[in-house]
Amino acid sequence: MNEKRAVLRRRTYHDARLSSQDGIAWAHGVVRNLSDGGALVDSVSGPIPDALDIQLPQTGFRSRARVVWRQGPRAGLRFEASPVRVAAPPPRATPYDDDPNY
Repeated sequence: MNEKRAVLRRRTYHDARLSSQDGIAWAHGVVRNLSDGGALVDSVSGPIPDALDIQLPQTGFRSRARVVWRQGPRAGLRFEASPVRVAAPPPRATPYDDDPNY
């Protein structure tokens, strides 16, 4: 198949938090592919807002986006602003982290 997209997409499988820009509505999703200009997202818990903020907690990725198409729980997003990366949260401590016997 001849790919005619202007921007290269990377296949991913990242958990995503999708929230309306007013912060009231939100959903969890999975990002299936990602580019500098947008993403393909599957919602796993509720509808994806038309205008949203998307966050990928594992990578620190965050951007404002808009849905450009929908098909069932799947949506194509276009980023409205340049994506930013914030520091990813540190790994969670476990009860065994301070135990020298582990």
